[in-house]
Amino acid sequence: ADSNTLHYVRITDGYATDGGGIHLSEANTRLSLAHTVIAGNYAAHSGGGVYLGPGTKAWIVDCTVSGNVSAGTGSSTRGGGGLCVYSATAEVFNSVFTGNAAGQYGGAAFVYSSAAQLLNCTITSNTAPGGSGLRVASGTVSMLNTILWGDTYSGSFGASYCDIQNSGDVYPGVGNINDYPE
Repeated sequence: ADSNTLHYVRITDGYATDGGGIHLSEANTRLSLAHTVIAGNYAAHSGGGVYLGPGTKAWIVDCTVSGNVSAGTGSSTRGGGGLCVYSATAEVFNSVFTGNAAGQYGGAAFVYSSAAQLLNCTITSNTAPGGSGLRVASGTVSMLNTILWGDTYSGSFGASYCDIQNSGDVYPGVGNINDYPE
Protein backbone atom coordinates (compact mmCIF):
# COMPACT_ATOMS: atom_id res chain seq x y z
CA ALA A 1 0.00 0.00 0.00
CA ASP A 2 1.17 3.51 -0.77
CA SER A 3 1.60 5.80 2.22
CA ASN A 4 1.61 9.59 2.20
CA THR A 5 2.51 11.91 5.07
CA LEU A 6 1.74 15.62 5.33
CA HIS A 7 2.67 17.25 8.63
CA TYR A 8 2.89 20.96 9.47
CA VAL A 9 1.69 22.24 6.08
CA ARG A 10 -1.00 24.56 4.74
CA ILE A 11 -3.17 23.40 1.87
CA THR A 12 -5.11 26.34 0.46
CA ASP A 13 -6.84 27.67 -2.63
CA GLY A 14 -7.09 24.33 -4.45
CA TYR A 15 -9.72 23.44 -7.04
CA ALA A 16 -10.80 20.03 -8.38
CA THR A 17 -13.85 17.99 -9.30
CA ASP A 18 -13.42 15.99 -6.07
CA GLY A 19 -10.99 16.92 -3.31
CA GLY A 20 -10.19 20.58 -3.81
CA GLY A 21 -7.37 20.42 -1.24
CA ILE A 22 -6.52 16.71 -1.16
CA HIS A 23 -7.79 13.94 -3.44
CA LEU A 24 -6.97 10.39 -2.38
CA SER A 25 -8.42 7.83 -4.77
CA GLU A 26 -6.04 4.91 -5.32
CA ALA A 27 -7.31 1.87 -3.35
CA ASN A 28 -5.06 0.83 -0.45
CA THR A 29 -3.46 4.28 -0.28
CA ARG A 30 -2.90 5.65 3.22
CA LEU A 31 -2.65 9.28 4.30
CA SER A 32 -1.36 10.76 7.53
CA LEU A 33 -2.24 14.42 8.08
CA ALA A 34 -1.05 16.15 11.24
CA HIS A 35 -0.82 19.76 12.40
CA THR A 36 -2.12 20.82 8.99
CA VAL A 37 -4.46 23.60 7.88
CA ILE A 38 -6.79 22.80 4.98
CA ALA A 39 -8.58 26.02 4.07
CA GLY A 40 -10.26 27.84 1.20
CA ASN A 41 -10.38 24.91 -1.22
CA TYR A 42 -13.18 24.18 -3.71
CA ALA A 43 -14.58 20.97 -5.23
CA ALA A 44 -17.19 20.98 -7.98
CA HIS A 45 -18.66 17.71 -6.62
CA SER A 46 -17.39 16.33 -3.28
CA GLY A 47 -14.76 16.93 -0.63
CA GLY A 48 -13.96 20.62 -0.79
CA GLY A 49 -11.08 20.15 1.66
CA VAL A 50 -10.37 16.41 1.54
CA TYR A 51 -11.79 13.60 -0.60
CA LEU A 52 -11.14 9.98 0.44
CA GLY A 53 -12.11 7.59 -2.35
CA PRO A 54 -12.88 3.85 -2.34
CA GLY A 55 -10.44 1.70 -0.38
CA THR A 56 -8.37 4.58 1.02
CA LYS A 57 -7.63 5.34 4.66
CA ALA A 58 -6.67 8.58 6.41
CA TRP A 59 -5.52 9.62 9.86
CA ILE A 60 -6.24 13.30 10.47
CA VAL A 61 -4.68 14.60 13.69
CA ASP A 62 -4.56 18.14 15.15
CA CYS A 63 -5.81 19.72 11.91
CA THR A 64 -7.98 22.72 11.09
CA VAL A 65 -10.38 22.26 8.18
CA SER A 66 -12.08 25.57 7.41
CA GLY A 67 -13.64 27.63 4.66
CA ASN A 68 -13.76 24.81 2.11
CA VAL A 69 -16.64 24.34 -0.36
CA SER A 70 -18.18 21.30 -2.03
CA ALA A 71 -20.59 22.61 -4.66
CA GLY A 72 -22.03 19.31 -5.90
CA THR A 73 -25.78 18.82 -6.04
CA GLY A 74 -28.17 16.44 -7.75
CA SER A 75 -26.76 13.17 -6.42
CA SER A 76 -27.14 11.39 -3.09
CA THR A 77 -23.38 10.73 -3.12
CA ARG A 78 -22.14 14.33 -3.28
CA GLY A 79 -21.12 16.45 -0.34
CA GLY A 80 -18.57 17.15 2.33
CA GLY A 81 -17.46 20.75 2.30
CA GLY A 82 -14.60 19.91 4.64
CA LEU A 83 -14.29 16.13 4.28
CA CYS A 84 -15.88 13.49 2.05
CA VAL A 85 -15.38 9.86 3.09
CA TYR A 86 -16.62 7.78 0.15
CA SER A 87 -16.27 3.98 0.63
CA ALA A 88 -13.17 4.72 2.70
CA THR A 89 -11.95 4.88 6.30
CA ALA A 90 -11.18 8.03 8.29
CA GLU A 91 -9.88 8.45 11.82
CA VAL A 92 -9.98 12.08 12.93
CA PHE A 93 -8.47 13.24 16.22
CA ASN A 94 -8.23 16.66 17.94
CA SER A 95 -9.34 18.54 14.83
CA VAL A 96 -11.63 21.49 14.11
CA PHE A 97 -14.14 21.75 11.23
CA THR A 98 -15.56 25.25 10.88
CA GLY A 99 -16.89 27.53 8.15
CA ASN A 100 -17.13 24.79 5.51
CA ALA A 101 -20.06 24.61 3.07
CA ALA A 102 -21.68 21.99 0.86
CA GLY A 103 -24.21 22.48 -1.91
CA GLN A 104 -26.08 19.39 -0.83
CA TYR A 105 -24.89 17.26 2.14
CA GLY A 106 -22.48 17.56 5.05
CA GLY A 107 -21.01 21.04 5.35
CA ALA A 108 -18.23 19.74 7.62
CA ALA A 109 -18.27 16.03 6.69
CA PHE A 110 -20.14 13.64 4.41
CA VAL A 111 -19.85 9.88 4.98
CA TYR A 112 -21.03 7.39 2.36
CA SER A 113 -20.60 3.62 2.69
CA SER A 114 -17.61 4.20 4.97
CA ALA A 115 -16.23 3.94 8.48
CA ALA A 116 -15.31 7.11 10.33
CA GLN A 117 -14.25 7.90 13.88
CA LEU A 118 -14.07 11.37 15.41
CA LEU A 119 -12.31 11.80 18.75
CA ASN A 120 -11.89 15.12 20.58
CA CYS A 121 -13.08 17.15 17.58
CA THR A 122 -15.08 20.37 17.24
CA ILE A 123 -17.63 20.79 14.45
CA THR A 124 -19.28 24.20 14.30
CA SER A 125 -20.51 26.97 11.97
CA ASN A 126 -20.69 24.89 8.78
CA THR A 127 -23.50 25.10 6.20
CA ALA A 128 -25.39 22.66 3.92
CA PRO A 129 -29.05 21.95 3.13
CA GLY A 130 -28.66 18.35 4.43
CA GLY A 131 -26.66 18.16 7.66
CA SER A 132 -24.61 21.33 7.94
CA GLY A 133 -22.23 19.63 10.36
CA LEU A 134 -22.44 15.95 9.53
CA ARG A 135 -24.29 13.83 6.98
CA VAL A 136 -24.05 10.06 7.35
CA ALA A 137 -25.63 8.60 4.21
CA SER A 138 -24.46 5.08 5.00
CA GLY A 139 -21.70 3.39 6.93
CA THR A 140 -20.55 3.52 10.54
CA VAL A 141 -19.61 6.72 12.31
CA SER A 142 -18.61 6.96 15.96
CA MET A 143 -17.85 10.10 17.91
CA LEU A 144 -16.18 10.34 21.31
CA ASN A 145 -15.68 13.53 23.34
CA THR A 146 -16.62 15.66 20.33
CA ILE A 147 -18.55 18.94 20.10
CA LEU A 148 -21.17 19.29 17.36
CA TRP A 149 -22.70 22.71 17.96
CA GLY A 150 -24.38 25.36 15.83
CA ASP A 151 -24.73 22.80 13.04
CA THR A 152 -27.34 20.24 12.07
CA TYR A 153 -26.77 16.58 11.34
CA SER A 154 -28.56 13.86 9.42
CA GLY A 155 -28.22 10.12 9.35
CA SER A 156 -27.32 7.78 12.17
CA PHE A 157 -24.10 7.78 14.16
CA GLY A 158 -22.86 6.63 17.55
CA ALA A 159 -21.76 9.16 20.14
CA SER A 160 -20.37 8.97 23.66
CA TYR A 161 -19.37 11.80 25.99
CA CYS A 162 -20.17 14.36 23.29
CA ASP A 163 -21.76 17.80 23.43
CA ILE A 164 -24.34 17.77 20.63
CA GLN A 165 -26.86 20.53 20.04
CA ASN A 166 -30.09 18.57 19.65
CA SER A 167 -33.30 20.65 19.85
CA GLY A 168 -33.60 20.47 23.62
CA ASP A 169 -32.97 16.74 23.93
CA VAL A 170 -29.74 14.93 24.69
CA TYR A 171 -28.44 12.87 21.75
CA PRO A 172 -28.63 9.15 22.63
CA GLY A 173 -25.44 7.59 23.99
CA VAL A 174 -23.39 7.29 27.14
CA GLY A 175 -22.46 10.58 28.80
CA ASN A 176 -23.71 12.92 26.07
CA ILE A 177 -24.83 16.46 26.93
CA ASN A 178 -26.67 19.29 25.22
CA ASP A 179 -25.06 22.36 26.84
CA TYR A 180 -23.53 25.41 25.21
CA PRO A 181 -19.77 24.69 25.05
CA GLU A 182 -17.57 27.05 27.04
